[in-house]
Amino acid sequence: MRKTVLASAVAVLVSATTVACGSGESMKPLPGRSKGPIAVTVVSGSATGALLGLMEQGARCAVQRDPEVSLRWVPLPPPADVPHQAAVVRDELARGTDALVYAPLDPDGMARTSVEITKAGVALANFEAGTEPRPSDVPVFGTDDFVAARRAGEFITGRLLGTGQVAVLQADPVRPVTAQRMAGFTAEMLRNPGIRLVGDRGGLPDHAAAVAAAERVLADNPGLNALFAVDEVGTAGAAEAIRRTGRGGAVTVVGWDDTGRQAAEVRTGVLDGVVVANPFRMTFEAVSAVIARLRRGDQRPSVDTGTILVTDQNLRRPEVATLLAPSCSTPPPGVPSVP
Repeated sequence: MRKTVLASAVAVLVSATTVACGSGESMKPLPGRSKGPIAVTVVSGSATGALLGLMEQGARCAVQRDPEVSLRWVPLPPPADVPHQAAVVRDELARGTDALVYAPLDPDGMARTSVEITKAGVALANFEAGTEPRPSDVPVFGTDDFVAARRAGEFITGRLLGTGQVAVLQADPVRPVTAQRMAGFTAEMLRNPGIRLVGDRGGLPDHAAAVAAAERVLADNPGLNALFAVDEVGTAGAAEAIRRTGRGGAVTVVGWDDTGRQAAEVRTGVLDGVVVANPFRMTFEAVSAVIARLRRGDQRPSVDTGTILVTDQNLRRPEVATLLAPSCSTPPPGVPSVP
């Protein structure tokens, strides 16, 4: 089973590398517009709530630097699916826009839509993830989930000194991002022969299910040394289960939270660490890229917008504070200040 999991991890890594490099058709040449109005449309993916708010904030901060750029923000109402997203993107293209920025719900399912956009001569950038294949000159701004999850694994194995029992919670195992995180984390576990994976709970539709799954893992594995939650639902469930069972301190718990809301659990000691992404930077970079392409003909490369593993050791550092509560004037790491 371990060899099968490792092979899956390698396959995901190869796929992620392909997306980062880009392939397929390129954009039609776009004339530079040093002056004049530019209309940018941003279509969200599966993000909701606080995560969606941070993404919108980043996009709006990006257009503040050019008074002639207007932004149309189009959030997808849940539950979002590929046909709906493709229809929304095509509607926005028909409505008329100079640039489109969107977060593909599925790398394969949205690939044709990206080609349609570039053939129309509309500047395009993706955030969160790219399509596969995608036009070679369409940049992607998002998290390298494989690398970030591997670092979370390094943190856990370091705390356990390379020996112990580890379990995993994953709310939605079929999401591509979940697969990349699992691949990165599993790859790190396999580098440590003293680590034994004793549980993998998935398919957790809500908070109550995540709490129940975490409590079951803790009950079934009294010798459990660490628990890794690969998404926000699982992280919140793990934190609640640790509080209820009083296992805080006895079990190293690391979670994943794209908004940073679970960082409060690090302050209380319920969580030992939480991987926090940079959604503000994703949309800021993507919108900035299409503006630069239209204004100056610049072709910006894809960027790993990064994560920070927030622990009690770095919780009070300035870069963590701005990541958790960004603004245009006090932006997160990697983003310039906008007056």
